[in-house]
Amino acid sequence: MSAHILRIFGKLSAMLLVLPAIAAADDFTFDIPVRLSNMHPDIVQGKVECAVSDSTTSGFAPVQVGRNDTAFVLRDGGFNGDVTVVVNAANERIRARARSWGCALYLRAHDERGFRRAYHYAGGGPTPRYPRDRSAPFRDDDSGALPR
Repeated sequence: MSAHILRIFGKLSAMLLVLPAIAAADDFTFDIPVRLSNMHPDIVQGKVECAVSDSTTSGFAPVQVGRNDTAFVLRDGGFNGDVTVVVNAANERIRARARSWGCALYLRAHDERGFRRAYHYAGGGPTPRYPRDRSAPFRDDDSGALPR
């Protein structure tokens, strides 16, 4: 009898290990190319934040389907690679409402607790903390409609 109970317990344990993997399927995966070079030494970390919305105009609209971010470390004043951000909806009903996406780059200086939009460091406002080379291409966000 106890061998039979152990076999059942073993099968249940195996199922419990498989179920979280099935339930945790990724709803939206964004692979964002990030190219940063010649950054000020104070800038030590970056992150890409992506949001999915039911709006047809912006992924950062007020009604969110989901939002997430992925951080990365700058080395030698730069970063050159793809950053993967996975955004999951709370449930299938909310996921079905998804219409648009938006992703933005954030940076963090070594003396700050949190991240700020890259725009604020590079030229947002009258006195940017780290002025950028205006001849270099600069884009810190993008958005669009989700394919149907």
